[in-house]
Amino acid sequence: MAQQARETLPRWIDLDQPGSRSLRLAIPADLDRALPDRDIDYLLIEVDSGWAPAWKDAAFKLKSLIVTLKTRGAEVAVGMEAAPQQIDALLEHELAAYIDGYVFTDDPYIPEADETGKLWQRVEVPKARVLQTLVEASSLGISHVLFENIDIDDTHDAFLKTISATRTGSLDVQPELANMPSEEAVFFFDPDSGNYHLGVYGDAERDRLFSFRLAEGLKPTLLHPEKADFRHKQYGRLSEFRLSAGEPYYFFVLEPSERSGTMESIEIVEQKSIDPYELVVKNQVFKDRERQKFESLVVLEKQNYRYQAASGATIDVTFYDTLVLRKDRPAERIRKELYFGGVKWPYSKLPELPLIQPEKLQSAPMDIDLDKSYAYSYAGEDTIDGFKTWKVRFQPKSEGDFLSGTVWFDQETGAHRRIRAIQNGLEPPVIGNEMIADFDWVEDDGERFWVQVGERNLQIINVVGETIPLQIDTKRSEYQFNASDVDHMLADAYQGDYQILRDTVGGFRYLKLKDGKRVLQDDTVPPQKFLLGGVFMEPSLDFPLPLGGFNYTDLDFMDRGWQANFFVAGLINDLIVSNPDFLGMGWDLTAEVFASAVRFGDEFYVNNEEDETQEVENLRESFNLTLGIPLNSFFKFSANYSLAYNDYSDADDTSEDFVLPSSHFENIGRVGLKFNRGRFVSELQYEFVKRSEWEAWGLPDNTEPLEDSYRTLQFDASLSRRLKGFQSIQADVRYLKGWDQDRFSRFEFGFFENRVSGFGSAGIEADEAVRLRFEYDVGIKDILQFSVSLDGARTWRDLPDESGVLRRADPVDLYGIGLAANFIGPFRTIMRFDVGYGIDSDLEDEAGKFTGQIVFLRIF
Repeated sequence: MAQQARETLPRWIDLDQPGSRSLRLAIPADLDRALPDRDIDYLLIEVDSGWAPAWKDAAFKLKSLIVTLKTRGAEVAVGMEAAPQQIDALLEHELAAYIDGYVFTDDPYIPEADETGKLWQRVEVPKARVLQTLVEASSLGISHVLFENIDIDDTHDAFLKTISATRTGSLDVQPELANMPSEEAVFFFDPDSGNYHLGVYGDAERDRLFSFRLAEGLKPTLLHPEKADFRHKQYGRLSEFRLSAGEPYYFFVLEPSERSGTMESIEIVEQKSIDPYELVVKNQVFKDRERQKFESLVVLEKQNYRYQAASGATIDVTFYDTLVLRKDRPAERIRKELYFGGVKWPYSKLPELPLIQPEKLQSAPMDIDLDKSYAYSYAGEDTIDGFKTWKVRFQPKSEGDFLSGTVWFDQETGAHRRIRAIQNGLEPPVIGNEMIADFDWVEDDGERFWVQVGERNLQIINVVGETIPLQIDTKRSEYQFNASDVDHMLADAYQGDYQILRDTVGGFRYLKLKDGKRVLQDDTVPPQKFLLGGVFMEPSLDFPLPLGGFNYTDLDFMDRGWQANFFVAGLINDLIVSNPDFLGMGWDLTAEVFASAVRFGDEFYVNNEEDETQEVENLRESFNLTLGIPLNSFFKFSANYSLAYNDYSDADDTSEDFVLPSSHFENIGRVGLKFNRGRFVSELQYEFVKRSEWEAWGLPDNTEPLEDSYRTLQFDASLSRRLKGFQSIQADVRYLKGWDQDRFSRFEFGFFENRVSGFGSAGIEADEAVRLRFEYDVGIKDILQFSVSLDGARTWRDLPDESGVLRRADPVDLYGIGLAANFIGPFRTIMRFDVGYGIDSDLEDEAGKFTGQIVFLRIF
């Protein structure tokens, strides 16, 4: 038998050759028998014509048998001989990817379910007809010929290999042969070179003489064997050959003295067709072979969690874990270090943060399965890290917790170099999960192992009514395979103060140390409790505002799966309760109460100069009810109703002639759409506001229109990128547009609302605005996270002219710089300093001011 690089002849298999590298299995008799322990190149599955089992179970057993054999030699070719109805029944359970050819004797059959299936022919012919049989099979598109009751010895095999490896061109019209049966000599013609080739069977016992008419002036050159006696005479177009006794196989190239005229040749080019299921099977064989080498892995894993909002606000948390993987055992993490931003947690006891994870998959996309879980399609070629790959898309065939995406298979080894996928069918509070996993060879002690080296995830989660895109970047280093002391290392860690997590069917869970033993905890989201305090300052306040209280977060509030966050700081309080699975539909319903005792000043400018006689102070409190509806893994629609109360009072220098606005309720309806993908986060929001009471206000000459309702539009987009070490950059933009607004409904810029560093919460009003913000964060020597930001905004305002008609005024620009620092203080406190300075403004006296806060949180 042989396997050729070219397609001059199909592949041939001598089923009766001594020491054959083919294996014949009779099914069902041999289905459950032990397989012979020898290397093979071909597997022939011969199905009994009366076999009618439970086809699903039978298909699985055949898959397992084939993968076992392919593990010994990935290039094992598999042919199946069965009745058409048996083939169809087995292929209903995805056996096609495991079968290379369908064997026939008389009537060929290729099932419709196998788009790339090949024909294998079983024949019984005399030795001298082997070449002719192969040539005829080639013309019929047969890929393999199985010869029975014949011994294709090494000399015969070498003869066929020489022909198959030679560019012979197509089978030419055969001339009439004298003194030789026609099937014992085969002619080929190559239109590109104009040469002929001749394969001929000799005679081991006597000389052989034959002749034919073909072309004038033929010059023969012996290609096989290297040395043999023959004589050639040419009489015009008649060629006469005498082959010496003792050599049974000859192969010649025949060069005519004169080339024939230009010949039109038709070249049939077969477009390369790749069966994605075959690639999946090859990958399964590769993985099975790698699993046999694997016993354990200890590796350092760095996981960075980045929480990013559309407004640009971010939080970075980084873990350094020792990940322990053992064969047939659950994975475990020994949590060694924790960083907030670039600041290392200096205490031995790490805080237990919530473990919000996607559910475990029902079925991985490349596993052998009985449920026809995935459909695969070929998607072309690509290059990953310099290696050529095949791209295969996979899609679940049924609903549930599955992946859909693309896998890149290495063309040489069948290994999966990259997997990019989106997880479907997730349970709240996780809305979406997109992952990109990269794989490569890692060498340890002279042996190579194929492992995952990194992963990037985007998880979309609901936390107390907020949709948070969570970017997770995982990198591995310091690999140690098959270490003999893994169990002892884990046992020592169990007795230490390390935080340890174990992988379970529901995701990672904490292994807490109790009475000298590690106990698995079912609670994945322990409540988070913080003491808080600090000072807040901005230009609209007469003095710095002290803050003091606590923050309590519980993602399993009242043991009902609800979520709650209570921020109680005395003068400013925010209470939120959310059901992340409202009506069992994956929607979230959130109620929020904002209560404040702080009155912020509302400054007023005339011709870009502050007019203190029209300053007003405002107290605002609100109740919000929001329904969030995920549309898919990346889009989320929200609808909100808010009831807000505004109360107005005089400032220190307010004129006696100034009429205060009516204290009133606002009925607010909002709709929003959020989109998160990769490092990009965006949100679009439209709102309509109706005031319960709104009467004339201001000085007697006030010309602003009296509007008891108004509308606004807001768009936010943010893009971030992590750099080496604890560094990151990000940019965000906000666009604002309002209709029917007045002084007390226009957009303002301050520390909490439309922030521009260095500018207060009132005084700058706009009917339309664009704000840009750029920020750079860096961790310094594990003790400090430092941030610098540049803010800028351009605002437009519609002002009434002398006749009361609103006209667009000149734009007002604002520029500020912000500096912030985070560090871990004593008594397990997280400290933050945040200061903003107004660099420049078109409004007189607004630039050159400071805003900021000093806040601490103590975890307990």
